[in-house]
Amino acid sequence: EADANRKIAELKESVSSLLTNMPAMTFSKDVATGKYLACNQYFADYAHKETPEGVMGLTDFEIFDRQTAEHFVEDDKKALAMDKPYIFFEDVPDAAGNQRKFQTTKLKFVDDAGRQCLLGLCQDVTDAMRIRREFTEKLAQARSEANLDALTGVKNKHAYQAAEESLNRRIRAKDTDGFAVTILDVNDLKRINDTEGHQAGDTYIRQACGVICRIFDNSPVFRVGGDEFAVLSQGQDYERIDDLVNEVAAHNVRALCTGGVVIACGMARYEDEDDVASVFARADQDMYENKSRLKMRGEPAGEIS
Repeated sequence: EADANRKIAELKESVSSLLTNMPAMTFSKDVATGKYLACNQYFADYAHKETPEGVMGLTDFEIFDRQTAEHFVEDDKKALAMDKPYIFFEDVPDAAGNQRKFQTTKLKFVDDAGRQCLLGLCQDVTDAMRIRREFTEKLAQARSEANLDALTGVKNKHAYQAAEESLNRRIRAKDTDGFAVTILDVNDLKRINDTEGHQAGDTYIRQACGVICRIFDNSPVFRVGGDEFAVLSQGQDYERIDDLVNEVAAHNVRALCTGGVVIACGMARYEDEDDVASVFARADQDMYENKSRLKMRGEPAGEIS
């Protein structure tokens, strides 16, 4: 019996040492009175007490503000109602009112005196969650930037390829509505680059992009080449795609008279092809025919007869 008592005492000392040195807040409570029976220094610091002894014998209402204390008591009730450890995240202030985020585990047990008790372990994850949130935000920003064209701010070729693959999956699943691909090419960019410099050429591209985005304001616009843009139109813009292409033509009429940016335009509707690339190819061919007409005869780009 003496040997058994010695082993129990050693076990209690070992557990006490473990709780004291754990890099998390630990505590135990008497369920009947709500008083703290023990805690480690981490919890004492959270409760703004100099030592764990300063916490022992106090209730949540004697340490924290009423709202926070009631929150802890409600959590205790949930833990007591469970047959397994109650693990949850919570946002609560410390005794000084500083907001913190914890991952908390509470479980019930009966101590040597036959009292029903709660054991709690709280890991302060405030900084970890902040770092995770900042990382998630930066990752989302990086992904967004990876899909944007640096010169114009519209979506880039990588984003177009992703959108094309998404549409291809829907085509394979026989789950696609009507859509149209419009290809637009900026005329005379090489001449401007050669005669006025690449900075002027960049300005010319941005001007063309502005025209395209204004006309196709409900469709995603992609810069897929140096002077080439693609637009995927669905829904409302698909229903009025002829009007939109004619708006490009009307713009070109004015641009040819005033010396503004001229944009060759070709469009093709989806006609049960196996993939988007086939629609793109037809739109691209239509654009080159329009580009040739613009150069040879000065006809408006994309005009529909």
